[in-house]
Amino acid sequence: FVRELVSAKEAEIHGFDDGGVFEGCMPVEVMARRGVDTLRYGPLKPVGLKDPRTGKENYAVVQHRRDNADGTIYNMVGFQTNLTWPEQKRVFRLIPGLEEAEFFRYGVMHRNTFVDSPKVLDRTFGIPGTKIRLAGQICGTEGYVEAIASGLLAALNTYADITDKPLVTLPPETAFGALVAYATDPETKDYQPMHVNFGLVPPLADQSLKKRERYAAYRDRAIAQMDAFMEERRDLFEKEA
Repeated sequence: FVRELVSAKEAEIHGFDDGGVFEGCMPVEVMARRGVDTLRYGPLKPVGLKDPRTGKENYAVVQHRRDNADGTIYNMVGFQTNLTWPEQKRVFRLIPGLEEAEFFRYGVMHRNTFVDSPKVLDRTFGIPGTKIRLAGQICGTEGYVEAIASGLLAALNTYADITDKPLVTLPPETAFGALVAYATDPETKDYQPMHVNFGLVPPLADQSLKKRERYAAYRDRAIAQMDAFMEERRDLFEKEA
């Protein structure tokens, strides 16, 4: 499968779409060219998914997301691709279980457009000197939950503006607060789209903690910071008399 994937024909790129890809949304064929096991640490990662017949982890797993109410259409999760449509059909049918698959929609790469947030946005996701705020992928914050959170942040600050309340800046120790801090830090160079991740949060004072203990400490600190933030900014969430 990997051998056929890396040698398959790609679609011609036109116009303003160039051949550059960013790490968070890389075509599967580009990932496969990095090494035979690369996909097994990406979209085909089998960790935590055991075969119910054997109780063992498979070598690799293709995940499918149900895309309609009848359960007749499924999306291949993480399979961004720039292969031609005939090649997608040929190569993806090499996956065990998909030999007779019918493809209703083929993958199409698209340009991911976003602003240079560290240069143009403040910690409220606002454009300084205006009442304009941005949210979602246009800010370079990747992920569905991150998009929802950025919309909430923009909404809270719009409300604060309208009601003459102090603007909202989230604690950087929290998950989304850390992402906003990264996205709006003028020192961030070569800004690229980013998901929430532990690498963005400020380090802990105790550097000796093991991975599981460290993540638990990040969680506890974030909850404490968010509780304090909610208490301090009760004016945003309580109904006025």
